[in-house]
Amino acid sequence: MFRLTLSSSARGRLVNGLRAKGISDERVLAAIGAVDRGLFVPENFHFMAHDDVSLPIARDQRVSQPFIVATMTAALGLTDRSHVLEIGTGSGYQTTVLSHFCRWVRTMSDSPSWPPPLSNCSPVWTYATSPRGLAMAWPVGLRRCPSSLFW
Repeated sequence: MFRLTLSSSARGRLVNGLRAKGISDERVLAAIGAVDRGLFVPENFHFMAHDDVSLPIARDQRVSQPFIVATMTAALGLTDRSHVLEIGTGSGYQTTVLSHFCRWVRTMSDSPSWPPPLSNCSPVWTYATSPRGLAMAWPVGLRRCPSSLFW
């Protein structure tokens, strides 16, 4: 199953590694550091949750490598007024990182069930950790949709 990791030092090492690889957007680095990736990977890969590698999740999918998540997030140039539609929720990791920047994130998935971090949330899930350390919540809308409707 999935479980919480409390290792802020592992997240700090991840952020420092991303910075060394050229990620310079401090807001993105703060968001990556605030999100516990251990919530989004199966327990048998939990020891690698804060390594800069992609990891397998359910249904032959993978949670993205943090460097890729950081690069894509920085490239979007999001503000607190941005609205994002994500197609393909996957593990929910990218969704959670995006939620640190936007007014709202809507995510769609054809999965019969939400990933464990999102499974108890319906229809709006909030992630209550702020890059600034404030107790705030960002709305994330969830919707299941057959993949044939994505196209």
